[in-house]
Amino acid sequence: MVPAAETVHAPALDALSATPETRAPESPPPTAAPAEPTAPSTASTAAPAQPAPALDGTLKAKAGARVTVELPDAELPSVGQKGTLLRRFTQDLGILKATGWLAIADVSVVEVRGRQVVLTVDAETSEMNVNGRKVNHFQPGQPIRLELAAR
Repeated sequence: MVPAAETVHAPALDALSATPETRAPESPPPTAAPAEPTAPSTASTAAPAQPAPALDGTLKAKAGARVTVELPDAELPSVGQKGTLLRRFTQDLGILKATGWLAIADVSVVEVRGRQVVLTVDAETSEMNVNGRKVNHFQPGQPIRLELAAR
């Protein structure tokens, strides 16, 4: 005589074999809550402060910590304003030529005489050595750009 096989009860199998009438009702899929309308921002609607325009000119002289620049076609800065002095550079890289502006010093305006502006160097920001010698970024005749801090 062969023993009777045991029956294993598996709920997952019962759900598959159940008829629609005996199957447990399925819950509806969750729905997303409707989006809440957002209130207008209460942050300041004032326009962001515009940076001061860059003033292009020519470096005329450097004596100690004082630098004289000429700004021919620009609105002149006022005494006490701070900013960054940049120098134009051009570098040949094989068949390519790279050009741009190099920040050379943080400066303060100490005097304005006609179109000439006298600056004091607060800190040199670009100190380079080529073949063991310090590069002089303050050579007269160099095209410069003066970017003033926002007032």
